[in-house]
Amino acid sequence: GSDGSDGDGGDGGDMDDGSTPEPTATEPEGGVEADADTVVTMWSLLIGGDGEPFEDMVRDFNEQADGMAVEVTRVPWGEYYDRLFTSMTGGDPPDLAIYHTAQIPQFVDSMVPLNDHISFDPYLDNIAAATEFDGDHVSAPMDAHPAATYYNKELYAEVGYEEPPTSWDEFIELNDALVDAGYGAYDAGEDVHSLRVWLPWVAGRGTDPLPPAAGGDGVEANFNNDDGLAVMESWQTAYQEKEWAEVDSATSWESFNQGEHAAINDGTWAFSRYSEGGPEELDFEWGVYNPSVGPGMDQGKTLADSHTLGIPRNPNRDDDIEQAAIRAIEYLTQDRNADWGMQAGHLPATEEAFNSDELRNSDVWDKSLNVFYEMATNDQLYYQPPTTSTNEYTNALYQNVDTVRAGEKDPQAAIEDAAQTINNIQW
Repeated sequence: GSDGSDGDGGDGGDMDDGSTPEPTATEPEGGVEADADTVVTMWSLLIGGDGEPFEDMVRDFNEQADGMAVEVTRVPWGEYYDRLFTSMTGGDPPDLAIYHTAQIPQFVDSMVPLNDHISFDPYLDNIAAATEFDGDHVSAPMDAHPAATYYNKELYAEVGYEEPPTSWDEFIELNDALVDAGYGAYDAGEDVHSLRVWLPWVAGRGTDPLPPAAGGDGVEANFNNDDGLAVMESWQTAYQEKEWAEVDSATSWESFNQGEHAAINDGTWAFSRYSEGGPEELDFEWGVYNPSVGPGMDQGKTLADSHTLGIPRNPNRDDDIEQAAIRAIEYLTQDRNADWGMQAGHLPATEEAFNSDELRNSDVWDKSLNVFYEMATNDQLYYQPPTTSTNEYTNALYQNVDTVRAGEKDPQAAIEDAAQTINNIQW
């Protein structure tokens, strides 16, 4: 996401996508080579569980396309958006790129409008709406990828929980029992990953933590209140008082894989990572449940984002390359959308794939996607607000959340400091 990535990794503020909890510092392996008369260059930050399924679909496109092919370069998750911004403002962008919806606003003026090239009728309205700016769709959605709690069913059963908890009181009782039994209990993650839990837990109490700023393009902090404080105090409870996890969250992901830590928060992409044959195949019985167990939540909420495909503007690009990029977008986001859901674990973006029998009969549906589908259809997805300074406001928030986790700041001071920083951003 990406994520523990796309967690998703440090794309500098996005909270989604499928890799390890920490961004990689080296050029990731992978990518797709292309040999054709017309070659579309593409950048991707999919480096975890969904990287291989995506590149397999690109290879399929290249095999069936006549005289055209897509060449994929993997860019490190933590550098992706900075490098993409530099390439687009410097006049040498790729022909095709992945954009999270939360990151699109900073690129809008440098993206090719797609309305005249692609029909947006196949996509679910609520997912496609996030790619529309001033009447133009600037990218085409592939999915929605919410987060949930991935858990070790065997450890839960060992302490008397055959079913997941559904309330904060049950969650406390369960996690305390796990700690007493000698296991790590629960980890929401650090860095941007923590916000996949923190933001929807506030929203689930009935308070929008980041509503649109009055008269501007940004957001304002609306969590310096009882709801924000209650959730921030839950971090102090979990990581300082009850020690449900080590302060360094990287140890939790490693321990989870080894069967010594009971539960973590992760995104849809983790399915392909943890499943049989995946890069982190688990050798214990695991499951997924709705993460809406925060204190005082009266409605289910989980954080979500979407992968989309867009074309950076380049006045020097040949028309045949742009047409090939458009065809690739149609193939990857429409023709193969059900495959993307089944192989990468995400909720498909087209209505046909989202509601298909094929999806419901798949392994991913039984294992995880049914949980994400239920949350999506019950209006439980909280989308990270897209702004021109998404990285700036997310950094201000997660840095303060992490100080509470580490015992370096009390909850009230943390929400005050985060709110002040966000409200001082010049949008």
